[in-house]
Amino acid sequence: MISHLSAKVNELLRMSKDAVVRYCKLEGLPSIQIEYSLELTSKKFAGFVYTARPVKIVLNANASDRLTNMSHKDRVWWLNNYIAHELTHYKQYLLLVRNKLVINEKSFDESEATSVGAMYADSVINKYTKEQINPTNLYKSFHGNNPKITKISYNPPKEGEHLISIGLVENLVYKPFGSSQRKGTLYTHQFGDDGEKMHPGRMILACSEDGERFYLIKANSKAHMTDRGIIK
Repeated sequence: MISHLSAKVNELLRMSKDAVVRYCKLEGLPSIQIEYSLELTSKKFAGFVYTARPVKIVLNANASDRLTNMSHKDRVWWLNNYIAHELTHYKQYLLLVRNKLVINEKSFDESEATSVGAMYADSVINKYTKEQINPTNLYKSFHGNNPKITKISYNPPKEGEHLISIGLVENLVYKPFGSSQRKGTLYTHQFGDDGEKMHPGRMILACSEDGERFYLIKANSKAHMTDRGIIK
């Protein structure tokens, strides 16, 4: 690991290394060297370097912020898409070597790599959707333990009921409690903040006509819950 990277980036790079090993095993590809780099300027998260000896997969630490700020589901899709894309180039490279053909940039089929990357990422997400992307696991990924099911009384707006708009929500302050691993930690989320820049979206605070029930209306906000808390 690159020690001075953030914990989020280190975790992303660990996931990438696991994805490379898993894909090589699935496709019966020889193991390949994996390196992390802070020197790359490309916007791509991963790349296949056929000019190196031995050839290798390079993970671009500088392009990781875009992935760490995504929802968990989107992050998993893009990570596996990048990995499968570049390992398809690796597979093409091995075929070129076996057939003793000239190898240069034009030797690689980019359309095949793009197609394979997307299809593989879709297949991973389909399994994730069934096994991991659900309320129980979102709870566990944030709180660090399994939830205890508690019955609540939920009163959604009645059909035809008008809600009263109170105002835009600029900040949301919340503190996990109970058995959460984050118990007592005070989080202050500024809506529109994704960690890099501010976006225009805000939620609207509204109440029922009798003033007894309160609602957060997502409106044009892109805020969503992740394993790191609320973002955007």
